[in-house]
Amino acid sequence: MILAEEPTIPGTLVLCRLTAVLDAEQTGKEETKRSDRFIVTPLDAESRKPLESAIHFDRLLMDAVAEFFVVYNKLQGKAFHKLGIHGTKGAHELMEQGIFAGTGQTWTRVSRAPSREISQTNMRSKPQIASRRPKKDR
Repeated sequence: MILAEEPTIPGTLVLCRLTAVLDAEQTGKEETKRSDRFIVTPLDAESRKPLESAIHFDRLLMDAVAEFFVVYNKLQGKAFHKLGIHGTKGAHELMEQGIFAGTGQTWTRVSRAPSREISQTNMRSKPQIASRRPKKDR
């Protein structure tokens, strides 16, 4: 989920910073499965600075995000149960576990999050991503 003041068009690639993760279970048609949701904030494609003023992800906002997913799933005839909410560190660890699970490797905690290494690599080869801020004439 992208936390932003403006909506985005489905299918749009948006450069974001991982902010938090909502641990949850989703039940539909008698099957319950893990359904964690990553919460991100958008960044400017060129400067890599936040597009929005700093969003304070406090308990009230966390509960509102969780309630959004509960209501959204209920409208689809599914049940959504919040298991917990974790900040940036917990979100990076969960993403790291998912990356390792996809490779078949065993995940072990490392001192430096691979997502940080990946973002540094990506910073060298700046992808062409739309930005809300107009480019300066060269």
